[in-house]
Parts: sequence; structure tokens; C-alpha cells
Amino acid sequence: LICLQHMQGCGYNGACRTHSAPDAVWRGDVPRYFFNIITANGAIVDDEGSDLRDLDHARLEAIKDARALMSTAMLDGRTIFGRSIAICDETGDVLMVLPFSEAVKSSD
Repeated sequence: LICLQHMQGCGYNGACRTHSAPDAVWRGDVPRYFFNIITANGAIVDDEGSDLRDLDHARLEAIKDARALMSTAMLDGRTIFGRSIAICDETGDVLMVLPFSEAVKSSD
């Protein structure tokens, strides 16, 4: 379910974490996107996916995911800058590929 006031998926038993029904407006017909991590050794498959309004919102989610994964890797002394996220639909079709390198900006 999507809380239209936030345009984000609310996963707590269909209830928005900020708004309680009937204050929240719900829409249950949003697409589910899957974020598969592409590495040099293969893919890490997202079996759960996320319900998001559209592909633009899925791209923003992929950027957040890539940044979080890169941050964790950097704290461990590793770089995973060469990885990508394949955004897929429910049938497994790849809708977009986001290289991790596009999730950050150079600040030199």
C-alpha cells in the first residue's frame, strides 16, 4: 500500500507510520520494483522488492541503496564503485541499470 500523502510504501501492516487510517489516503495499485545488485561475480537478487509510485521513484531508491552500500563498504576499507543496480519489474524485465558511480558526485 502507498500513503499518497508521502508517496512511499508503508510496510507496517498496511498502516502509514506517520498517519493512521482514515487520515491517510491509500492506493494499492502501485508497481513493485526489484533492485538486483550486479557485481563482477554475478548478481545479488532482491527477492522482496519495493512498492513505489513509478520508475523515477525507483531510481531515487536505487541511488539511496547504492550510497548506503558504498558507505558500508568504505567503512570496511573496500570499494564497490564498479557495481550497478538493475531495477526490474515483477516479470524480471530490467527497466534501468544504475551504476554505483552515478549515485555520487565528485566534490573536488
